[in-house]
Amino acid sequence: MKHRHSTMPGEPMFADDNVEGGPEMSTKSSHKLSRREWLTGVTAVAATATAPARHAAAQAGAARPYRIDTHHHYTGDWAPGRTIEGMDQNLIATAILSRPGIPVSEPEKARKLARETNDHGAQLVRDYPGRFGLFASLPLFDVEGSLREIAYAFDVLKADGVCLVTSYGSSNPGTKWIGDPSFAPVFDELNRRKAVVFVHPTVPAYYNPDSRPQSGSTRGVSGVNETALENQFDTPRAVVSLVINGTLIRCPDIRFIFSHGGGALLFLHERLNHLLGEDRSGRTDGSYLSPYVPNG
Repeated sequence: MKHRHSTMPGEPMFADDNVEGGPEMSTKSSHKLSRREWLTGVTAVAATATAPARHAAAQAGAARPYRIDTHHHYTGDWAPGRTIEGMDQNLIATAILSRPGIPVSEPEKARKLARETNDHGAQLVRDYPGRFGLFASLPLFDVEGSLREIAYAFDVLKADGVCLVTSYGSSNPGTKWIGDPSFAPVFDELNRRKAVVFVHPTVPAYYNPDSRPQSGSTRGVSGVNETALENQFDTPRAVVSLVINGTLIRCPDIRFIFSHGGGALLFLHERLNHLLGEDRSGRTDGSYLSPYVPNG
């Protein structure tokens, strides 16, 4: 018996920093879920995905860690010892490591960076059994390289899933969101493997200073760091691209996790449902989108 919060295949999960439940949470039948079962079955809403840290810390002395943190980057000054201490304080049993995006466009360099990144993450998983899992990075613009890395990540490293960013590219004409048809072979393979795909937002490539029309100009709000807003709005762009290009309906066995509670999507879905249907079909009841969304 699966946990009652399990998603159906193809249904996205909108997760905040960690998800309650995990290896120590069991159903009424006393079946304990493995990390992989949990990652491929659980759903969470941002408002209920995690208890405040102060409450978790107060409980830490009396309860065993049981949460799984699906949004855990091992970048910068990250250190496993310090990280595990913080995990224990917040009742996190396992953190799934990820490094969003491969910021290299040249295929050979991107493949090399992805492989080094994933090997490093897999070594951490081996060094700290049970405390870490891995969402492998892919050089998505390189479809052939991504397919090779998928095989290596799942078959050799035994990764828990893959990590993608919402959009890729180096300039406005080259910006592609993850539903772009050119990425279809990658998603088809992930669907065949019934993979978990963790999607993290990024600032779209057309915000790159090199692509701005005039020196010193901005495409965002003047004086505001672009990530402050764009990270929350690129997730809806990515989701819409997956819907409109048919990825969600073509790949129903992928389980998507969209970080930051889905960003602005939760507040835009009614408007998108109305306007996208109106734009494409003249219908305003949202029925146009139904064929594009699994179970929808």
